[in-house]
Amino acid sequence: MDWGVSAMMERTSGVGRLRVAGVVGVMVCVGAAHADLTGDTISGEIVGGPGAFVVEPPTAVVGAGVEFNVEFVGTPSHSIDVGAASVRIENIFGARISTGAGEVLVLSDLDSSQGAIVGITNFQTNEEYTIDDVTFTAHEIQFAMSPNIWEVDGFVSFDIVFEGAGCPADLDGDGDADADDFFLYLDAFAAGNQTVCDIDGDGDCDADDFFAYLDLFAQGC
Repeated sequence: MDWGVSAMMERTSGVGRLRVAGVVGVMVCVGAAHADLTGDTISGEIVGGPGAFVVEPPTAVVGAGVEFNVEFVGTPSHSIDVGAASVRIENIFGARISTGAGEVLVLSDLDSSQGAIVGITNFQTNEEYTIDDVTFTAHEIQFAMSPNIWEVDGFVSFDIVFEGAGCPADLDGDGDADADDFFLYLDAFAAGNQTVCDIDGDGDCDADDFFAYLDLFAQGC
């Protein structure tokens, strides 16, 4: 099954936990933006479980292709591809494989120039996982790999959202201000979604906010 869900962040004791807010959507948050992790040296490890799964190499530089492999008693079982602001974990074992003993994948040292991690969006999988299996702190992502049996070619992928000034008109976080962002704002305005449409911060969504967004949109990114 494939899921496309909106993720909203909740912080508890410095840890971001995600709850499903709706089906087939994007997280929109003015002031948040996708960052570029390319060239960043990051760390990977498996915590929990009996120790049959390990991440190799323990550190990697983000670039094109796969940064890490998870190994099961010495045999590659999963690939981990970290993009500019995304993560994809995929079963490469060639057969069904269980990760049912408490294994948690931790990706740390995600020191983006855009600042701290504030959310996860565009969560997709063809397995039994949900977005609730992902938690995060300011510079770290934790993905609970268990309990589950990964089918052949099973995968989990998601995008990382970072804080920072970014581009206020860029509501979908793709780095530009285009028609998609404009229509997202129109939808938020029509729905009275103050989190997005209250540009002037006065607690409502009115013509002043609409024209304020038009100004931001005209400025571009």
